[in-house]
Order: sequence, then C-alpha cells, then structure tokens
Amino acid sequence: MILAALLAVAAARAELPPPDYREELGERAAADVAAMAADGDVDGAVRLARRFTREVAPLPAVLYEEGLALYRAGRTDAALRAYDRCLELDPNHAAARYDRGEIRLARGDLDGAREDFAVAAREAPDHWAVHFRLAHLAALDRDPRAFEAHLLDALRHGFDFRTIVDDPQWKAWARDPELGPVLERLIVVYSDEALLDRLRAPADAGAD
Repeated sequence: MILAALLAVAAARAELPPPDYREELGERAAADVAAMAADGDVDGAVRLARRFTREVAPLPAVLYEEGLALYRAGRTDAALRAYDRCLELDPNHAAARYDRGEIRLARGDLDGAREDFAVAAREAPDHWAVHFRLAHLAALDRDPRAFEAHLLDALRHGFDFRTIVDDPQWKAWARDPELGPVLERLIVVYSDEALLDRLRAPADAGAD
C-alpha cells in the first residue's frame, strides 16, 4: 500500500510534514480508510485511521472516516468520540455534524442534535436530509411554523414524501391537529395527494 510507505516516511521525520503535504497524506489516508471499511474490514480501517493520527497528525478527513466506519458498524460510542475529535479540529465539518446529530437525536439529546443539524444545513444547504432532520426537531418542539419552513427547504433540495409514509412517527404527526394540516398542505402542493391516505392510516394498517 502506497499510504503505508508514506506513513513510514512521515513517522521517521523529526518534525511534522509541511501542512500541504500533511493534508495530501490525510486525503489518501481517508480514502484508504473508507475503502477498507467498505470492504467490511472495520477494525482494519480504524487501525489505519488511528495509526495515521498517531504517526502523522490528527486531521478531520481521517477522523471523519474513522467515525463513519464505526457508526455504520453500530459502534456509536466510539464513533461519537471520533466525530468529536474531528469537530474539535473543524467545527464546520458538515458530514461529521450531520452524523453526530443523528447519534444525538437517537439518544434524546435534542439541543445537541439541533446545534449539529443547524451547522450542517448552513455548511451543506443543498442536502435535503439536514433540513428534514430540522423539520423532525421542529415537530418534536410542537412548532408548526418551523416544521413547515424546514420541510419546504427539504423539498427544494430533493426530499420525497414517499420516504416517510410508513414511518410511525410521521404517521402520528399526520394525524396531529397542529402538524397534520402542514403535511396535508405540502403534500397536496408538492407531491401526490394519494399519499395522504397512506400517511394517515394507522401504523399497523395492512399488517394482516
């Protein structure tokens, strides 16, 4: 592996490599970590990422790929630590912000999730998922105005209501007296009105 040779050279130097060279090494390392994780070798990917961090320098690109490999493997505590380190170095790293926001949301840390998704939306406004998650948080906050605004942003960037018609949480919101009218209005204007019946159906409808 070319990267292994480069790591050995970098580690042998008395000082850190120059910043430009370090960044180039980081991009190569991040790509190798991602490829190794994609091949199913999560432990190997994590070892490579940590070796780079230890022997060259902690860089956001490598720490992010370490976190992503761990997150996809379900090792969320370790993933969170890698994302935290990534964001200490680059607080505006949109992908790390989004992924950490997902973990925080799943753990009930709504304020932390809101902070992360807001930064991700600012840094990567063309990705519908961050706006969708902000809409999710607005629904949890019982804020129909923010719910509609974030859903509109998500729709403008590719969100499709078909992705949520079988989600029990969104089904409940569709029947909610405050949030339901927002969903009805947006689906009628931006999607297929036939989706409303499916979204409003009880979560266990069709289970027989």
